[in-house]
Amino acid sequence: MNGTMKVESAKTIQNKAMRGIGSRLKKVRLHFGHTQKKMAAYFGMGSNAYGKAENGYNAPGLKIFYILATRFGISLDWLVLGWGSMFYEKKTADDELSREINEMLGLIDKLPLVRHLILGYFQELKLNYHEVIQQELSEKSQDTDKRTLSELDEEEE
Repeated sequence: MNGTMKVESAKTIQNKAMRGIGSRLKKVRLHFGHTQKKMAAYFGMGSNAYGKAENGYNAPGLKIFYILATRFGISLDWLVLGWGSMFYEKKTADDELSREINEMLGLIDKLPLVRHLILGYFQELKLNYHEVIQQELSEKSQDTDKRTLSELDEEEE
């Protein structure tokens, strides 16, 4: 070779992508224990069209990608590119909060000044917003009680 890099044609790239997506569609179907016919019905398409998508002859449409991601929890990075795990791992606000709390606790353990400042701020917060905090806690408690009662009612039925 004379130092030039071989560039794949657009058709070659498309065929490779469609075969990869088809292979991963099949993995999804087998994971859930469904037939091609059942998957096709789930997506609102004929079983022949679904079979062609699974075998890499047709590209699945946006509707299929959407359903796989939102209803099955399939990662589109994995489905389209083969990157990561099959299932989408949602990051929630709780995950971010947990990360920040862990970071804060680490600093509290290592740095007495940080411990002093955070605990001082917390005491000030409790003093200045005592009534608001009590009201919020009361409302949360009532919501929990209501949910518990409705869950008990459902269990009795």
